[in-house]
Order: sequence, then structure tokens, then C-alpha cells
Amino acid sequence: MLTLIASAVLFLAHGDKVVVELQQTAKVRGTRIQLQDVAVVKSQDGSLKDQLLALDLGPRPEGAWVRTIDSTLVRRAAQQAGVPAEALLLIGAGQSAVQSLHAVLRGEEVAACAEPALRSLLVRWGETDVEMRADPAPGELRVPPGRTGLELLAEPRESTVTRSGAIVDVEVRVDGETFRKIPVYMRLRRFREVLVAQAGIKADEPFTRDNVGRRRTEVTTLAFEPVADESMLQAKVAAHGLKAGQPITVEDVANPPIVRRGEIVTLVSYAGRVRISTRAVAQRDGVKDALIPVVSAASENKVVFARVDGPGTVVIGEKGK
Repeated sequence: MLTLIASAVLFLAHGDKVVVELQQTAKVRGTRIQLQDVAVVKSQDGSLKDQLLALDLGPRPEGAWVRTIDSTLVRRAAQQAGVPAEALLLIGAGQSAVQSLHAVLRGEEVAACAEPALRSLLVRWGETDVEMRADPAPGELRVPPGRTGLELLAEPRESTVTRSGAIVDVEVRVDGETFRKIPVYMRLRRFREVLVAQAGIKADEPFTRDNVGRRRTEVTTLAFEPVADESMLQAKVAAHGLKAGQPITVEDVANPPIVRRGEIVTLVSYAGRVRISTRAVAQRDGVKDALIPVVSAASENKVVFARVDGPGTVVIGEKGK
């Protein structure tokens, strides 16, 4: 402001004035109306002229509306900026009818901005094979073209990222300032190289190189973590039947039973330091440490539950000290 005042006083000393010629109609490119949009400014001081051209005259009209800028508003803005009334000469139209220029931002441009930002985030999280698309696709948006142009900046909302979707905020900046933020909803399909059943696998069937293969598979809707490491299947069996081509998840993998239904086992019972061994018949398959029902002839065929301790051995109670 001090620069403007000093320049204006200097002009007065030399009998010069700042001439502002108001135009009858005007188009504004930015988000705010500046004096350069509605008037031609003449001044011998280039710095003063540049500052006057950038004077803010208020918000641009929305859509196809027209806003009127009159000479009184221009004079008041110049005086508030430090130009004395004596140094200012207003000529031209008494008022200017201002309309906004618009550019059309296409939905595919917005989606194209959102996609690499989201992909970069997923890569940092270790997800490198993801297909994505905007759903629903963003619509067209009328935006100011700006005096220096517009740019799009995308930022994924990390808290919204799920297996099948995410939200990316695309910020529309005009002349370096935020004009609008557009939430873009992205649908995701996640793929991994995982182990799958080559053919149908029956419950309790061991996993082998013949019935297990590796394939790029969509894992988006899997309820459990898929198995990708073959070592996780070593000495394991299928927990239940698997169809050909079905991805193998951690819930499909089980330890093989070390006691089989109908097998005659040694039933060990502890009563303090006393150890009693009898024969019993397993009523169900059992893995290590599983509780299974057994029938012991010593207990008049009564069903009791015992812990599988090892091959052919089940235990009731704990060894005392």
C-alpha cells in the first residue's frame, strides 16, 4: 500500500494520473474478478500498474449469471489500495457486465488422476496386482479455466481402502487455489499368485505336487488369507473338500489326524501320580492335542473325552507331581 501511495503522490507532483478505462462487457477466467478483467489501466509506473490490475473486485458470477461492476466500486477499491482520488481518472463505460468463462473438466480426466495416486498407495502396502476403475464414473464439471491454468491433485483416503474399494479425493486447483474437491469412488479387483487345487481334493487328503498348482487368482472376495507359500502345505491335509481351481486359504489347511475313528488306542488316565492305562476305541479322527470321544471297555462302554497325545495314545487328566 505504501508503494501505491508513494507512486500516486509522485504522479500528482508531475501532473500525471492513473487512467482506468472501464469496459462495457468483460469475461473473467479466474475464481475472483480482478481489475484487469474489466478495465484497461494506463500508468507510467509499471509496478503500480501491475498492482492495480490485480485489485480484487469480488467473486465471479456463477454459471451464466452476469455481475455488474460499476465505476464507484472500481474507485473505492483503488482508494482502499492507496490511490488518492486526485490521482485516479476513470473513463470508459459507467459499468461493466461481467460473465464467467468456463472450461469443461471431463470425468475421465478426474478418474485418470485418482488411479495412479491410489495405485501408489497400494504398492507401498505390498499390493502390486490390482485392477481398478471409477464406479460410478465422475460426471463433467464446469470450472474456471484460470489465469495461469488449473491442476488436479489426488489423495486417497487411507481409512476407506477395503478389499474391494476405496475413495480418492481429487482436488481441483485454479490458479494455485482450491476450487473444489471431488470424491472419486474406486472399485478394486485384487490378484495374487497363489496355490490352488489342480483337481478336486477330498477332506483329509494330503496336499501334493500332483493336486496343487500355482495360478494368478482374484482374491478380492476371499474370506480368508490365500496360501502362496508351498511350505505351508508340507505334511498338511485338506480340512474339507476343495473343488478344482479353488484357491487354497489358511482355513482349508489342517494337520493330518494321528488318531483315526475306529482305531484301538491306549487310554491313559492320571490320578495324581497314579497312571492307569486301558484300551479304548476312538469315535472320531483327532489331530495332536484335539479332544475326541472314546469308548473304553473298562468304563462299561461309557463315552469319555480324551486328549490326543500321540499316535495311538489319548490322555485324561494331567500327570501329578
